[in-house]
Amino acid sequence: MAKKQSLFYPQGLIYDAVFGRLLRSVRLRVARAVAAEDLLPCLDIGCGTGHQLRFLGPKGGPVVGLDLGLPVLKYAAARARAPLFVNGDARGLPFRDRTFESVIMSFALHDKNPPDRPRILGEALRILSPAGRMILVDFEPAWNAASRRGGRLLQLIELLAPRDHYRNGREFIGAGGLRAFLAANGLRECARHDVEAGSFSVVVAAPGAGTDPRPEGAHSPRHRAARSS
Repeated sequence: MAKKQSLFYPQGLIYDAVFGRLLRSVRLRVARAVAAEDLLPCLDIGCGTGHQLRFLGPKGGPVVGLDLGLPVLKYAAARARAPLFVNGDARGLPFRDRTFESVIMSFALHDKNPPDRPRILGEALRILSPAGRMILVDFEPAWNAASRRGGRLLQLIELLAPRDHYRNGREFIGAGGLRAFLAANGLRECARHDVEAGSFSVVVAAPGAGTDPRPEGAHSPRHRAARSS
C-alpha cells in the first residue's frame, strides 16, 4: 500500500508531467556523457523524482540517487527500481572518498544558499575518483536574444518556487551562473552545451586545471562496485 501511495506522490507527478518532456533531451545528453567514457558508478546529487536516473538504468550499471526529501525519494524509488536511492544531505555525503566515477548535479546548485554551494561541490569532489567527471546542468546569464527570452520564461517559472529558492537563483545568475561558479572553484570544463531556450548549460567538468589524466576518448578499465536496492 505504501509503495502504491509513493507512485502517486502529487508533487512528483506534477514535476514529471511538466518537466519530463521539456528536459528529455537534456537527460539524454547527460546519460550519453556518462556512457561515452563508461563513468560508472555514478551518483546523482539532488535526484528529486529520479527522472535522470531512468535514462541511466537498469542497463546503465551501478547508479545512485541522493536527495534530502524523503517523500520525493520514495516516489523516485517506486518509479525507477534499478538505482539505489539514499536519503541524505549533499553537504555531508554518506559515501567514502573516491567512490564514484561521475557525479551528476542537475539544477542542484542555483537554489542553494551561497555558502552551501562550495560545500556541496567539495563533498562531490571528495567522493569523485581522480579521473572522474562532474556533469552539471544549471543556469547561465543570458548570452543572446534567444537565451534572454528563455531567461525571462525561467524567471516566471522560478517565481512559483519558495522565496529563498527564487532569491538564491537570482543571486547565482547575477554572480555569473554555472560558468563562473566552476571557474571560481577550480573546475576545468571538458565539454559544454548551451541551451538557449532555458538559458542554461550542460557541462562536463574535471577537478583542477592540470593535464587530463585520461585523454579524451580513452576508456580505462574501471572497478564496478556492486549495488543492491
